[in-house]
Amino acid sequence: MKAAGVIPARWASTRFPGKPMAKILGKTMIQRVWEQASKAKTLDKIIIATDDLRIADEAANFGAEVRLTGEASCGTGRIRDIARKLECEIVVNIQGDEPLINPSHIDKLVKAFSDRIVGVATLSTDINEKEYLSRNCVKVVSDKNGNALYFSRAPIPYGSSKPAKKHIGIYAYRKKILLDSAKFKSRLAEAEDLEQLNLLENGIGIRVIDVKYRGIAVDTPSDIKKVIRRLKS
Repeated sequence: MKAAGVIPARWASTRFPGKPMAKILGKTMIQRVWEQASKAKTLDKIIIATDDLRIADEAANFGAEVRLTGEASCGTGRIRDIARKLECEIVVNIQGDEPLINPSHIDKLVKAFSDRIVGVATLSTDINEKEYLSRNCVKVVSDKNGNALYFSRAPIPYGSSKPAKKHIGIYAYRKKILLDSAKFKSRLAEAEDLEQLNLLENGIGIRVIDVKYRGIAVDTPSDIKKVIRRLKS
């Protein structure tokens, strides 16, 4: 079962332009993401997908395989462009703004596909009360078999955070499902501004794997300081 990891990286972030090139203790963020992903044992190939020559040149300089894509409305669209030409069964969408990503978490995602029922897999972790109430934190609730029932920015289920988990935005797909998803439409995804609901509303199950998560997603320049403090601790 061949698995490929694809790291989407774009320059034009609204809150943090040029984010993949931000320096973290002497290395760009995209290099740190690539180095962490390269430690995963289950990936046969890792590709950086970008529409920007500055990022492409940087990736080539530190030895990564890089492919230029056209414009895409989201990271998944960029991944899909690359996946069409890959010879693999599993495609992992590795977020380009997670410089502390744990390679064992990538391995857990890929290993989930040993269950032939699994078509898509993602991660979750424990949630605190502040996160449960915040619309900026995506919540997921799952059934007894570990399959997602729903994702929301709202506090779900209503009245108690105990059944909820915090969603971590890394996904692995069977290649066919990833490609087919380009045709899906979803009112729920539009309402919640959550792309994964596009899969659920179209009948594609998502296996949710719970992990102990200590990563830091970089959304703004101030988050770089958090990553540096973590690396130095």
